[in-house]
Amino acid sequence: ERHGLQEKDAELRKLDCTETPSAMASGIVGFVRFLQGWYLLLIMAHKKCGKIGHHEVVCLEDIHLLPLFWDFPLSDEKKFRQWFNHMKSKDFYYSYSYDLSRTVQANMADALRARQAKAHVRHPLYTETNPVKHHRFVWNYYLMTPLLQREEWQRWCLPIIHGFFHHTKCSSFSWAFEI
Repeated sequence: ERHGLQEKDAELRKLDCTETPSAMASGIVGFVRFLQGWYLLLIMAHKKCGKIGHHEVVCLEDIHLLPLFWDFPLSDEKKFRQWFNHMKSKDFYYSYSYDLSRTVQANMADALRARQAKAHVRHPLYTETNPVKHHRFVWNYYLMTPLLQREEWQRWCLPIIHGFFHHTKCSSFSWAFEI
């Protein structure tokens, strides 16, 4: 059922749509199923809201539900989509290069181990498949489970957190720093 994305994209191109939702997306949130079938959740808009070290943190602005089925939505299906759209908030954050769901200490320890091993291979940002591990802070963990099942798909996983993030530039005695 989930393999319909390529067919859906090809069908939209046949309808003379020059910019399909999948071409404009900046990330994948995961998959969700309502009454009629599966939807792919795509990040359509985001904005930079700060940094942690040299890693940019972005705020999720807009999500698009891309249906992976061909039928026209039923009235109940439309209600579910409307409820989902009302649930959208500006309090979702993610980073392309930093796992916000983990502590700074855990991320620094992993970076130190990689540096000591002189590993220059870029691993997927989120590879945790054990449900009892640190996924409790990842808002979209269950939405990503189809992507986590195959190792080659894990690079598409963006752990998204829900909460608060604030970044500011400060100066003290002519010394500038960011927190």
